Amino acid sequence: MHVLVAGSTGHLGRPLVAELRRRGHRVRALTRDAARAPDADEVALADARNDQLDDAVAGVDAVFSALGGSSRVDRGPRTPFRELDTVPNLNLLRAAERAGVSRFAYVALLHAGKLRGNAYVDAHEDVVDALHASPIAATIIRANGFFSVYDELLDMAHKGRARIVGDPDARSNPIHDDELAVACADALEAGVEEVDVGGPQILTRREEVELANDAAGRGRVAKQMPAAITRGGALLLRPIDPRRAATLDMAHRVCSVDMIAPAHGERRLGDYLRERAKA
Repeated sequence: MHVLVAGSTGHLGRPLVAELRRRGHRVRALTRDAARAPDADEVALADARNDQLDDAVAGVDAVFSALGGSSRVDRGPRTPFRELDTVPNLNLLRAAERAGVSRFAYVALLHAGKLRGNAYVDAHEDVVDALHASPIAATIIRANGFFSVYDELLDMAHKGRARIVGDPDARSNPIHDDELAVACADALEAGVEEVDVGGPQILTRREEVELANDAAGRGRVAKQMPAAITRGGALLLRPIDPRRAATLDMAHRVCSVDMIAPAHGERRLGDYLRERAKA
């Protein structure tokens, strides 16, 4: 299979390129910066925000999009998520339709129905809706939290600022980025319409913060952040920084409900955080 991977320089895109190539597929990596391109069979230089993608998608059998803005609260441009997620992915989808691509795979959020009304979630679900309406066959991978998302929690733990957001007893089973890449390659090869993907270990939100504090050498005590702070902060930020406002609001929503998906892989969050703390 000849696959274009968009978002190829990201936490998921890079290991996905490697995994697809390991399986014998020919991979074209889409990137805006040739210097950051992963080791791929081909590199396509284009910016998906500009809808100049016809050359990038020409001749491929499938497009796999891991495009999207960072969900970290502490970094990223002051740009609404619709411009970071919806617009570039719809541009890529329209180019794929024009090129007659057979399948378009996309990474969306697990249990998005519980989280609607948030700009980050809605930006992704608008892409999912467009895929369902497209003549191209779609594969939707609904992923639980990537381990790399917890880098921010670890950074906060190092500073003594890690806090439980949402419900301390809400449960989740996050997945290592490399093992998510394996699950994504499986889904693309199988041609499934939609699949939920999580990791092998179920943790409460309290336990996640305890693991981050432990990895940072601060013990395992985890303090609660009052809901009024996260909700109030999101409201105050919305007029001046809609991206961070949406991220803060999403963090509260995600951490207030159970986020459990079928288990994939073997790697555990505590081991990952300890490895990152030593890096």
